[in-house]
Formats: sequence, C-alpha cells, structure tokens
Amino acid sequence: MLDTLSPRRLDLLKYVRQNGADNVKSLAVSLGRDYKNVHHDVSVLLSAGLLLQDGRKLSAPWDELSTHVSLKMA
Repeated sequence: MLDTLSPRRLDLLKYVRQNGADNVKSLAVSLGRDYKNVHHDVSVLLSAGLLLQDGRKLSAPWDELSTHVSLKMA
C-alpha cells in the first residue's frame, strides 16, 4: 500500500476528492503534471479501488483512507 500511495498519488487523490475531475487530461493540467505520469497514477489508483471512474469522470468519494497490515507470520 505504501508504494501505491506515493506523495504524488496522495496529492492527486486529495485534489480529486475536493474538485473532481472530468478526465485525466484536465486533471494533469490542474495538477501541473505530465499527462503520461498522471494517467499511470490514475490507473494504479483505479486498480487499487482508491479512485472511481464513471465514463471519463473521476471521483474519490472517501473522507479518509485506512489500512491494516498484519505483521504475524503465517
């Protein structure tokens, strides 16, 4: 999870939570980041279930994220 939630991806999630995004291109422009990198980050976050997509529109309807990691050996 730590790899998935890099500082840039966390910033992206926060931005989308506050503002939404009509598409990846407009998100990249709003964040001042390269389209290709934002597209990759969006793909990773969608796969992890941290972003939702309806058509081209992106949303992050969560107020907070939490995770639990077990350190027990099987």
